[in-house]
Amino acid sequence: MSLNYSYSSKPKNIKPFQKVKLFKNKYFALIRDFNFYTLPKSITFQTDLDRYYNKTQFRNLNNPDFILSPFYNKAFEWNRNYSIKYDLTRTLKTEFKVRNTASIDEPLGELVKSDPYYSVKRDSVWNNILNFGRPTLYHHSINASYNVPLSKFPLTSWINMNTKYTANYDWLSAPLSIQSLGNTIQNSNNKQINTTFNFTQLYNKVPFLKKLNKPNPRRASRTSARVVQLPNEVQDTVKTSIKDVINTLLRTTMLVRNVSISYRQNQGIVMPGFTKKPHLFGQDWDAMAPGIPFALGSQNIDIRELSTQGGWLTNRTDLNQFFRFTNSETVNVRGTLEPAKGFRIELTANRTKTNNSQEIFRYDDMVNDYQSFNTIENGSHSISFISWNTTFIRDAENHSNQTFQEFRNNRITIANRLANENPYDNSIVDSTGFPLGYQSTSQEVLIPAFLAAYAGKNPSSVRLNKFPNIPMPNWRINFDGLRNVKWIKKRLNNIILSHSYQSTYSVGNYVTSLDYEQGFEDWPNKVNEATLNYFDKYEINQVTLRESLNPLIKVDMTFKNSLMARFEIKKERTLNLGLSNNQLTERASNELIIGTGYRIKELAFNVKAAGRTKKISSDLDLKLDFSIRSNKVVIRKIEENLEEITGGNSVLSMKFTADYVVSSRFNLRLFFDKVMTNPYVSNSFPSAVTNGGFSVRFTLAQ
Repeated sequence: MSLNYSYSSKPKNIKPFQKVKLFKNKYFALIRDFNFYTLPKSITFQTDLDRYYNKTQFRNLNNPDFILSPFYNKAFEWNRNYSIKYDLTRTLKTEFKVRNTASIDEPLGELVKSDPYYSVKRDSVWNNILNFGRPTLYHHSINASYNVPLSKFPLTSWINMNTKYTANYDWLSAPLSIQSLGNTIQNSNNKQINTTFNFTQLYNKVPFLKKLNKPNPRRASRTSARVVQLPNEVQDTVKTSIKDVINTLLRTTMLVRNVSISYRQNQGIVMPGFTKKPHLFGQDWDAMAPGIPFALGSQNIDIRELSTQGGWLTNRTDLNQFFRFTNSETVNVRGTLEPAKGFRIELTANRTKTNNSQEIFRYDDMVNDYQSFNTIENGSHSISFISWNTTFIRDAENHSNQTFQEFRNNRITIANRLANENPYDNSIVDSTGFPLGYQSTSQEVLIPAFLAAYAGKNPSSVRLNKFPNIPMPNWRINFDGLRNVKWIKKRLNNIILSHSYQSTYSVGNYVTSLDYEQGFEDWPNKVNEATLNYFDKYEINQVTLRESLNPLIKVDMTFKNSLMARFEIKKERTLNLGLSNNQLTERASNELIIGTGYRIKELAFNVKAAGRTKKISSDLDLKLDFSIRSNKVVIRKIEENLEEITGGNSVLSMKFTADYVVSSRFNLRLFFDKVMTNPYVSNSFPSAVTNGGFSVRFTLAQ
């Protein structure tokens, strides 16, 4: 049985100050455009009763007189869902949704009129229905979005900012058998801020710059004609060139075209042992539990302290469910630069980090208070990085690498810096020169030394933070301005130069060290006697540095005669620093691609089918690519100072394709591939693979 109700409307938007003459000025646009809606946009309500009943009777065939009691499997649930969508203004929109489930508990056994206790059982069921059942699940979500009216102010009309907030609250009942352990509540929130800075609109606020950004072609042609008619052509040419230089310099100052920044944060809390039950808005209003801020997704309150003070938690000492807190943040920054026409640079920077913690929070009868047990924290970290300074340093013939040696040498500098900054006594130095607590294998030493070496920075000034907070910009460059050169324009339709650089530093996973002891200003003060290193707050197994130049350089050319040519160089490397085995694994790849192609336009064939001859005409695309790729895997052992190649190969490949599109649904392709592989290590063998043939593709879908 169910009941649904839905209401929707188009409420009138009211602008009380729109016709006030005082606010006609553009500086009062925010007040003039103030608006609100009088009614919600939609209201929905749904309720249903769902009863499941199953009776199973087992019979003993060998002994019919032995009667087994029937087995009952039944459930009676009452679902109540509703939502309200209300646009308070044109830029502020809200939505509230609720999902509520209650159980109509029935007495044991079968509910039949022949039962002498039938009336009592029936009244019990009706009482449960009239009391809206026993709540088993409550969930609500709140969504709010707001477009910040920066466009209403003349000075900030070139900035656009959108914000969004989503909050969730859940209450989950404990099973009837363990009601004394309490229920589980949890909340979460999601915050998003997206901001765009359109610098072109900012430049256009200056009339001269606006004219420079959008030159009038008609006026330019008249000016050119006027220049030709002047008697002193040399003098006029000088004036024009000076003007062009000035315009070029002004355009250079306007190289930043747009910048966008996005920020997202997800947070959540899970707390077991909650003894209160939800009513309107998920609250127990008599105890004000768990509180309006918690139901709105707030993470700025200590729900544990509020629960212990309010008596909302169970006092069972055998509660073994974890109290959890989660937090993740993502920042993305993008920008576009145009130093000149046809020259476009795209910059990107990003950072993603997660942090989760869990503990058992329960009553301790030894101290007659609530205590935290087994606190564990873990997470991950990823950030854009720049390792360009060491990208082109090549290995020697014995596979040794200069950057790796600098990494090893950086360790002593980093260790001494850490020892000097640590307020505890680190004056003891071993035979290798490393201070006590910061040996050559300490992750506190290895990670900063690694980042300093491969970023090409001075170890004496590099930051000692294992989790950098400021993302560095990566870039992508495209240039197609050469097509305007007269000599090139005669021979080519287009020529595009491309370059891209991307580098990322990441900590895949870290976890709290159970042996860590926090000292003054969070400095460690307990030394591991086995390694003579301080117990770090976080145990990190591996950090990774990925770098990709895809492409390092790429040239795409399209000639007037439909001939296409492509030249491309790619370069990639991945550095995995293992902190458990003290070795660096480097995977490097270099690839050279030379490609060409030709398009034969309107190639016609006569096809005879069903006694009729039909002419088919289409373009034939021919493509031929040659590729030389080198893949190497080198393991560099830090303590042993041993570097050896353990895998990799050189690959020579050729690919040829011929595509002929008969129609939008019918395509013919002729292909030939040959790949030859030559390994760098003796445990593999050379190979060659040749693949050729044709394919016919027919698409049935419209």
